[in-house]
Amino acid sequence: MITTSCQPWQDLLQEICCFFHVSPYNSPTETPEGLPCWHSEVDILLEQLQFFLQQYQVPGSNVTIDEAMILFTGRSIHITKMPNKPISQGYKFCCMAKNDYVWEIHSSSNAVGGDPVAVETHLLQLTATGKMVHHMIRRLHQRHRKLSFNVYIVYGQLYHNTSSVGRASSDGIGACGICRQQFRGFPKEVKVAKNAKLTYHFQSGAVNDGVATLRWMDSLPVTMMSTIHPLSGEDSLVLRMRNHPGNKSTNACGANCTFLPGERQKEINIRVIVDAYNQRKVGVDVADQYLSYFDTQLISRCNRYPLFYWILETALINSLIIYRDLPANKEHTVDHFDFRLHCA
Repeated sequence: MITTSCQPWQDLLQEICCFFHVSPYNSPTETPEGLPCWHSEVDILLEQLQFFLQQYQVPGSNVTIDEAMILFTGRSIHITKMPNKPISQGYKFCCMAKNDYVWEIHSSSNAVGGDPVAVETHLLQLTATGKMVHHMIRRLHQRHRKLSFNVYIVYGQLYHNTSSVGRASSDGIGACGICRQQFRGFPKEVKVAKNAKLTYHFQSGAVNDGVATLRWMDSLPVTMMSTIHPLSGEDSLVLRMRNHPGNKSTNACGANCTFLPGERQKEINIRVIVDAYNQRKVGVDVADQYLSYFDTQLISRCNRYPLFYWILETALINSLIIYRDLPANKEHTVDHFDFRLHCA
């Protein structure tokens, strides 16, 4: 416990700084596989965070797996650069979230990839990202075997064969996500040439081994796979308001066949698989939005500090979500800023 009475501020600062040594001095620098432990200094905090995230919340029927970026602009071989993300450079974590509650985390490095995970023999052909995602799905199933889940995977280029996607449904877990047509086993009837000109709202699909594959032309061509949603019948379509693509969009001219001149919005029947994915894919992104509102991260060139601040922020945001879900707080809104003031 830190005592502040009759102490110079220098002594108080030294007492606070000592708490940043959260790992033992003899912590390993390499994994059993010979890979560097780049986050070993905060491993104790990561393990504690992982444990308590899963203790206080049970995932709903729909969860999302996506990547979260931790801002860091210093020198490190483990940072990832993603220009199209709000945080374009930093450490990358793979997260499973229910709405905006982060339920599981898994670190990844640009130099050595994700942390080693145990996978079954038939999944060895997957990429490191694919193995990481299947590991998280399997842990979810092992922890809650009596529940059924639909997992919306925002990672692209994940699926490499339809059989690996279909196996998830046998465990009571449905999967839906973006894929690419280059992998083995992709339906030939859905493949299109790289430079093919597709009309706006073009659709084609196929179902193989219980896995539905959809090619859909929006502003850009989208290819999706799902074991949850049908591709035919009345239940496969839903009426939604769609915006006209921007004038600089690659498919702006093609959209003129669907939209009237000067019409910027129109109700169009779209596939349920697309509508469900658009609604569920923002789980981790919403959590990142919460982190950006009141940022506690300080400028630092030491790689362990951004990880520490992110752990602190994730714990705060999840605590806010749990506090809002209490029966006593259902009738009034709990302000984010006031909650942080009470925690301080």
